[in-house]
Amino acid sequence: MRIALRKRHYIIASAVIILIVSYFIGESILSSKIEKAIKTELSSQLIIDYEVFDFSLFKRQVVLQQVKLLPKNEVGVNETFEIEFDKFLVRGFSLWKFLIKDQISIKEINFLHPQIVYTIQQDEKREESHATPIKVDKSVRVNRFRIENAEVHIYDKVNKDSLLFETAQLNFALDQLKIDENSLQNKIPFVYDDYSLSLGDSFYRLSDFENLRFTSFQSTTDATIIEHLSILTRYSKDELQKHLLVERDHFEIDIPRLSIKEQSFGFEEDSTFYFRSPEVNFQSVNMKIYRDKLTADDETHKKLYSKMLRELNMYLSLDQVFVENAAIAYSEKVNEGMDAGTVSFYKLNANIQNLGNTYAPKVNTQIDIDAIFMKQTPIEVQWAFDVHNLDDQFIFKAVLGKLPAMDMNPFSQPNLKIKLNGELLKTYFTIGGNHSTGNIDMKMSFSDFNVEVLSGDGQRKNKVLSAIADIFIKRDSDSSEDDFREISKNEVERDPTKSVFNFLWQNVKAALIGVMT
Repeated sequence: MRIALRKRHYIIASAVIILIVSYFIGESILSSKIEKAIKTELSSQLIIDYEVFDFSLFKRQVVLQQVKLLPKNEVGVNETFEIEFDKFLVRGFSLWKFLIKDQISIKEINFLHPQIVYTIQQDEKREESHATPIKVDKSVRVNRFRIENAEVHIYDKVNKDSLLFETAQLNFALDQLKIDENSLQNKIPFVYDDYSLSLGDSFYRLSDFENLRFTSFQSTTDATIIEHLSILTRYSKDELQKHLLVERDHFEIDIPRLSIKEQSFGFEEDSTFYFRSPEVNFQSVNMKIYRDKLTADDETHKKLYSKMLRELNMYLSLDQVFVENAAIAYSEKVNEGMDAGTVSFYKLNANIQNLGNTYAPKVNTQIDIDAIFMKQTPIEVQWAFDVHNLDDQFIFKAVLGKLPAMDMNPFSQPNLKIKLNGELLKTYFTIGGNHSTGNIDMKMSFSDFNVEVLSGDGQRKNKVLSAIADIFIKRDSDSSEDDFREISKNEVERDPTKSVFNFLWQNVKAALIGVMT
């Protein structure tokens, strides 16, 4: 009996020893194969270096520490990169699913503190990519894919100022990541259930003239929130003119908060990019725009907004866009040696519906605006157009409350060399137009209106010209039956080299001349 019990103990002890030895042998073999795969498979495309490699069969994880990746040098490459990260972790590899279900199943993949430097070497004659399509023998499932606390720097060596993009504190996660033969055929070669992306202070060079910055970017499938977004011209107003051949706006735009609800994006039928959201909100936008009209005119053709949207190279669907409590100042310098004239709006609120190019024909893009114009004048605007209308037909309606004429002098005095007095008590106008011409109906009530024509320096009254203007310009509208003077102007021609707002102004100007003379 004792001999049988002793044999049983020996058998159990031997089995345990065999299992322990097998475990360490198996771990050693797997560790060797994984490290060999890293050095052979990845090194065919990359130079990979690391200080620590650790594999645990018990924890089912692979850890690389102090990793550095570089591309192998090739003649004629257009881009190069360098990636360093403190730690790379693959945890929770399922041997059961690998052996039985022919599936690579991983609980977590984590890149800790990657530092990515990407450089565009050349711009012209970029070589076409002839990369071999990626194939996978087994489907891949990752419960959680994470990039933590990354830094990214992208340089464009084609330009003298080579920094194109940089960000700090980038965190990115995908939940339930899936890759298989079907997903690899798509432009986005994987599918996922949820994602999150956050960035800290970030910089992006929009163009040779403008930079974009923000302090915080948070995005999930529920919403995207960007804080302290700014678009600024890289040069001062005077310095900008030294870099221009034709006129260009100088921008100072600050958006304390931009929120996008339930955005979705991807590729429609795997070809055209789309972006959709039921609601976008801009809060407390402060926009200052300056243009030096002494610089040569930009004679390129300007599209109306309906055509801009129609010809986008993507599908855009924004059901509602709200602008809350914005302030806009537009300044224009027309005369040498004189200040720029400025028109301004504040307490501006806007509701834009159906902004995009995917809505059905005859579903208008509708823009409703209320604001304070100049110092104290309330203004309401209704603007509608159908993106699918090839004639770019639109309706623009506006109502202005009491406007003391002298409030317009910050614009009219330096730019038009005229000084206005009196009051515009109420103004209504409707512009109907297309890409070529506009028609306007205007109705205006005004009192004690007077125009002083100024001398060349814009400071002194030109008595002769002012007296002539007095003859032709009516002082009051009360001679009319309902205290309003009305006029219609047809076929106001659009200058296609000028902006949308210049077209609206040409219609208003034509009506104003008719009402007041």
